[in-house]
Amino acid sequence: MADRHRILVVQSDPSIARRQCKAMEAGGFLVEWTETGQAALRRLQIGGIDLVLLNHHLPDMSSTDVIAWIMSRTETLPIIIMGTTDTEPFAIEMLKSGATDYVVIDSADRYLGILVRVAHMSIRQHSLLGENHRLHHQTELGRQAFRDLFRAITEPCFLFRGSRDGGVMLIEVNNAGVDLFDGQRDALIDTPLLLFPIQDAEVVPAIYRTVEGELPRWEGRLLYGSEGVDERLLLVNCVSLGDSTA
Repeated sequence: MADRHRILVVQSDPSIARRQCKAMEAGGFLVEWTETGQAALRRLQIGGIDLVLLNHHLPDMSSTDVIAWIMSRTETLPIIIMGTTDTEPFAIEMLKSGATDYVVIDSADRYLGILVRVAHMSIRQHSLLGENHRLHHQTELGRQAFRDLFRAITEPCFLFRGSRDGGVMLIEVNNAGVDLFDGQRDALIDTPLLLFPIQDAEVVPAIYRTVEGELPRWEGRLLYGSEGVDERLLLVNCVSLGDSTA
């Protein structure tokens, strides 16, 4: 059976708190209750809470202060404000402060069913956001690993990307490529191919054609260096990596 989510109800009125806790337990949640904001913060420091149901009126501190404290933590939590003010400006103010949602309390307790549904929805949304953040982090780690491996290749390598306007820009160069030009990486990055230090009647058009997808691979030769001074014959390979990159 899947783990049940644990909710912290922050409500200063014991009778209202009992009804709220009962409704949330019936909705499948594990529920804890505190009467004050300070007690809620002490409980949140322990951890293990998946969502906070926060009454707008607290005896010891404002609900926005509680939200600010939660938002300052490394791991934020979904927070649903429970209040009696049924006005759009107030709800917007709560959402701007960092609350996930706002539910209006009514004396007949008709809001309790809505509160349970909103709690489930908020936890699902928060879980999806967390998963998106994890995947983004993994993607960034993968990009960094690729960048490190690319830069460690012992042969000069240059990564070009085509743009929508038909231009081609250098977007990455490895350490050997930087050494080839006796320059700095930052000075080479974002250089248009037309201004690239290597100009050759055969090589440059081949790079363009590879980036545009006409050639999946091209091989050629290039004389590099001042004539008679450190002149070198370079073997050139252009390979399409997809995504308009060569």
